Amino acid sequence: LQDENIPNSEAFIALTGSSEANILSCLAAKRMNIHKTIAMLDNLSFVSMAESLDIGTLINKQNIAASYIYQMMLKADVTNVKSLVVANADVAEFKVKEGTKITHRQIKDLRLPEGATLGGLVRNGQGLLINGNTQIQAGDRVVTFCIGNDLRNLSSFF
Repeated sequence: LQDENIPNSEAFIALTGSSEANILSCLAAKRMNIHKTIAMLDNLSFVSMAESLDIGTLINKQNIAASYIYQMMLKADVTNVKSLVVANADVAEFKVKEGTKITHRQIKDLRLPEGATLGGLVRNGQGLLINGNTQIQAGDRVVTFCIGNDLRNLSSFF
């Protein structure tokens, strides 16, 4: 890393075919005071260890592809889906369309899936927290957190 002048870099990305090499490279970069590091992990069994080492951002090609495919399978206008493999959870952002179920009642009266939580929304460029009295409107962008397989059930509201 010294030979490649890495210590003068702002970020370091390790994208070799070896999860172990990527983790070790990011650790070495962190020791050289590079604050932003990204490691590609092909072996998901290394995720929890890599997170405990605080090596930075972890990416996995299979998870990225699965997230994209899952996003295409949902009927709602989902702009982003991220799977949290370790927690068996998904984080998604929905763009609310006119006339969808989510716009008909306040959140507390919607009977959302048990494992689903609506975290916040963006309305007219302003971020807002969601509570039971919130009324979602067409055009809102809603960030959700779902445990298990509840994302598919939640998407029917959007």
